Amino acid sequence: MRALAFLLLTGLAAAPVSAQKLKSVQTSKSADYPSYKTFSFLPIKTMESSGVVEDNPRIAPVVRDAIAPQLTAKGLKQVPSGGDLEINVYLARYSSPHLEALTFIGPPDATYAVGGPISTTARYNEEGTMVVNVIDVKAKKSAFFAMATSTLKRDKPAYDKIKSAAEKMFKHYPSK
Repeated sequence: MRALAFLLLTGLAAAPVSAQKLKSVQTSKSADYPSYKTFSFLPIKTMESSGVVEDNPRIAPVVRDAIAPQLTAKGLKQVPSGGDLEINVYLARYSSPHLEALTFIGPPDATYAVGGPISTTARYNEEGTMVVNVIDVKAKKSAFFAMATSTLKRDKPAYDKIKSAAEKMFKHYPSK
């Protein structure tokens, strides 16, 4: 029992790392999907250290290039503006701290009262979220909504993850 307590006190459990996953997909029951013929993009919004930025020149083209083929495969045509559907996209990248381990002084039968932790090991996990809202312009209601999250690498662009998220999202978009 004391050995188990020592292992628990040293905190040798690793933080979970999540793979890319869809958090939410919702389709409108009242949307008339066969009547939609065209779509256009609203400015792509990204949360950055300076705040919300519209149409970041590095990210917005990647997002459009990931989503547009998904919608054209469903029989829709992209137009510069005034589409039957407006595509509203929001992206956020954030760090979350994870405590990895605490190291204590003392023999394996020591209690927390004998000594405090002498070292800690922690890291930040980079995560990203992409939210896509497909808006029926005439009804002024959402026709389709999807949200995906994924772990990211600090020094690697997330372009492949954006494309993969779009593919997963639009697999759930109703066919005509």
